[in-house]
Amino acid sequence: MNEIVEKKDNQLLTQDDVKFLYQYDEISKRYQHLQNKLRQAGKEYLEANNLDQFEVSKDGVTVRFRKVNGYTKKQCDTKRMKEEGVYDLYTKDVYVNGTVKFEVEYADD
Repeated sequence: MNEIVEKKDNQLLTQDDVKFLYQYDEISKRYQHLQNKLRQAGKEYLEANNLDQFEVSKDGVTVRFRKVNGYTKKQCDTKRMKEEGVYDLYTKDVYVNGTVKFEVEYADD
């Protein structure tokens, strides 16, 4: 782990904070992977059984799967608009507030 990260004389993150963030990041990645696998399995089950939804309950926890149909939406063809020279007529500059990006990086053991 890295040393304590400091901002001037005020302590920003302790060693325990850094350790917690590392562990949280690992759990979050595992959760996302499991969620993706469950979503795919649920989709296959819904399709195979011609269902719109189903749920599974165990030990007070309920997991629901619900089919959401695809749809068509309107979208601007910006490439064509640029080719035809009208893109700049319908676009404007918009200020976007700055932000702070937060990342957790670690070396695999």
